[in-house]
Amino acid sequence: MSSKTCAIAKKEFLITLSSLSSVVFNGAFLIAVMFTFFWVDTFFARKVADLRPLFHWFPVLLMFITAVLTMRMWSEEERLGTVETFLTSPVKPFELVLGKFLACLGLTTLVILFTIPLPITVALLGDLDWGPVIGGYLASILLAGAYCAIGLYVSSRTDNQMVSLIVTILICSVFYAVGSDVLTPLVGTSTSEILKLLGTGSRFQSISRGVLDLRDLYYYVTLIGVFLALNTLGLEQHRWTEKSKGSHRFNLKAITVLVIANLVIANFWLQPLRVVRFDLTNMFDAKKPPIYTLSDVTKQYLRELKEPLLIRGYFSSKTHPLLAPLVPILRDLLYEYQVYGGGKVRVEIVDPRENPEIEEEAKTKYGIEPVPFQVSGKYEVSLVNSFFNVVVQYGDKFEVLGFRDLIEVKALSETNIEVGLKNPEYDITKAIRKVLYGFKGIESFFKELNKPIKLTIYSSQDSLPAKLKEYQEEVVAVLKEYKKLGGKNFSFDIVDPTKDAKIARKIQTEYGIKPRVPLLGRPFYFSLLLRSGNEWFVLPDPKELTKEQAKKVLEAGLTRFLPGFLKVVGLAVWENKLNSPWLQQYGLGKGSRQFELLKDYLRGSFKIKIVDLKKGIVPSDVDILVVVSPERMSEKELFAMDQFLMKGGNVVLVTSPFSIVRTDNFWTARKNDSGLEDWLKFHKIKIKKEMVLDKNNVPF
Repeated sequence: MSSKTCAIAKKEFLITLSSLSSVVFNGAFLIAVMFTFFWVDTFFARKVADLRPLFHWFPVLLMFITAVLTMRMWSEEERLGTVETFLTSPVKPFELVLGKFLACLGLTTLVILFTIPLPITVALLGDLDWGPVIGGYLASILLAGAYCAIGLYVSSRTDNQMVSLIVTILICSVFYAVGSDVLTPLVGTSTSEILKLLGTGSRFQSISRGVLDLRDLYYYVTLIGVFLALNTLGLEQHRWTEKSKGSHRFNLKAITVLVIANLVIANFWLQPLRVVRFDLTNMFDAKKPPIYTLSDVTKQYLRELKEPLLIRGYFSSKTHPLLAPLVPILRDLLYEYQVYGGGKVRVEIVDPRENPEIEEEAKTKYGIEPVPFQVSGKYEVSLVNSFFNVVVQYGDKFEVLGFRDLIEVKALSETNIEVGLKNPEYDITKAIRKVLYGFKGIESFFKELNKPIKLTIYSSQDSLPAKLKEYQEEVVAVLKEYKKLGGKNFSFDIVDPTKDAKIARKIQTEYGIKPRVPLLGRPFYFSLLLRSGNEWFVLPDPKELTKEQAKKVLEAGLTRFLPGFLKVVGLAVWENKLNSPWLQQYGLGKGSRQFELLKDYLRGSFKIKIVDLKKGIVPSDVDILVVVSPERMSEKELFAMDQFLMKGGNVVLVTSPFSIVRTDNFWTARKNDSGLEDWLKFHKIKIKKEMVLDKNNVPF
């Protein structure tokens, strides 16, 4: 940067800063910021320690302040006739343009920095994440730079300051509105993706939530460069006369076009580079991971998308105060899916309470109902029906994540609870996986199937309720269709366990299938079991007893048997030597099925494979090894676990220095020799020989 540019920037900066109009408009800007932050967005009523309300209004407010600062920069020179003096001086036109741009950007940045007491105040009131704050201020300065470049160019084309002011605001408004949520829902997925790439507002939103993306940063550099180049060309045209050589004019225009073209084309070149991003969230808290960094597994599923995927969040503006802070976090995470989706993912955030048609669609199509929450005010207690759902739709397949799927409530004390998100990325990606594979259709499933599958309906024909009999007929009708498609690879039968006691004992022992006991009437069996080789899965009950729900449950169960659809969990358990009748009733005693609660839970999302580490090797198809309650592990068993780790496998180890036994009246703690002490010590892990009692425990 030349000394002439610095001198011009300093002169313009000081003149504008000391003017009465600058003081008035800067004060008006700060008042508007305070008004929108505390009054319009009701900061204290939100009870959320963040600066989203501040950065939400910045793109609009910055239009006016930059338009006011730039309107006189060239228009005043044109009106007074001093622009010719500048052009005949030994200062190059680009140095003039750059100097005035730096002065405007410096003034705008100064005004933006005047708002820093706001985040400091918020940090004193609550736990503020400074990462998004840094991103928000950086985005504000970049956006201000783009607005200043636009304003300077408009100012150079007219000698009327009011015209410059109005036209600058109009152009900035167009750039802001192009990628806004008001316009993009009106067009298709691919078109809306293009509009978001062109809009200053959508780019600003991405950076202000705490994600620095090279493509967003360069976008603002492009806008600044394009309008500064046009401004420089406009000044050069002032110097042209009728005697100016045509070649000189052509060269300047050609250079300007080439500069602009290179700046714009580089955006297309950078667009595929989705990995050049930095997540600022929780950057100052080592205990918390970044919020907006998606896992490799999630990215892999997004790459497999062939058709547009819709992720729609149903969130009510009026909700429980403990849920309010979670909505923006979940919303921003959903937008990360859109970023990595490469145009295949569309995210919509709606409030059903504001649109009766959307509320009716949520109820009839997706079965979404509002959840009632009790909200305590200063003078009254009210009931608020609030939506907190996410729908993932791919073609005609969809999955609904409800309040209980997304939210985790922890009781810190009798009167204090903590509400947070469970693991939203896992739940959303799991839903994407279901709809992705479900959309392939049952025909594609049977084509990919390489092993026979059999479905058995365990049903009490004599005592089965009438509604279940009708539902069973619907299931059989669907199974007959599948039989035609699957041929030799698919079969089904109906078995009545009440006719054979051996079958009843077997299915209870091996699969946990028991008779259902209604409030009125006789006990009955009704369960659907899928088997293929050593693998099996008991299908869950449908939400409604209809043919459509039967198809959905059956297809979800069948796709589990596709190769690679589910991760394989190797479960290594040791036979419990403690022959306690009390423990046996919970699946923990000798002679009973081992750790059935754990197996049933894992079986919902994984394939379970029992592993015998005494063989000295973990099967090659196991993805995760879970070692539960080991006892006196031998060198051969430790070697098998070590080798699995060295090959890149993951091991979950569940052990304790004590075994707890309860008799009729007493609890007894016995030392447990796991054989892991030396192995854990080698890996720098130490388990203290202590016990922990939860003060908030309740009688078992």
